[in-house]
Amino acid sequence: MKSATGLVLTCVIFTLVLFVPEKTAALEGDSTGQTFAVEQEKDRRKENLFFRNVSVKGKRGKYEVTGEARPATGQFFYTVEDGHHQYVDETKGETKNKYPDWENFKISISLDKKTLPENGVLILNLYERDNKGEIFHLYPVVLEEFFPPNMDKRSTRFFRR
Repeated sequence: MKSATGLVLTCVIFTLVLFVPEKTAALEGDSTGQTFAVEQEKDRRKENLFFRNVSVKGKRGKYEVTGEARPATGQFFYTVEDGHHQYVDETKGETKNKYPDWENFKISISLDKKTLPENGVLILNLYERDNKGEIFHLYPVVLEEFFPPNMDKRSTRFFRR
């Protein structure tokens, strides 16, 4: 009975490694599964048809975000948060064009350095709202990663893009 169980387990692991090689890092040493979540987020960003070519410049609370948007209604929204605190309340951005035409946008963000997290990731969430107020076309963008002074930044290699 032990050998049959071992064979089944070996087949399952072999199947996972064979058919899902880009996701195996989550199985190898990252018991939190966060590597898998990062890969899923990358896939989701590639598939977003309403925000593209988004880039961030800046650090320590001063950021300039540029990109292209084509919101269905001509307006989009954004917030800035770290998963625990919201640093910028929902703010509306507008474009002259609507879907399907792309238009460049620029967002300037200025945060008080004293309020920035000591450890964590500052995220800009770009999105639209439907006529019921529900969020859709969410596009998260990393503004900056913060590390405690004594942390080896090389240990965060799974979270780098």
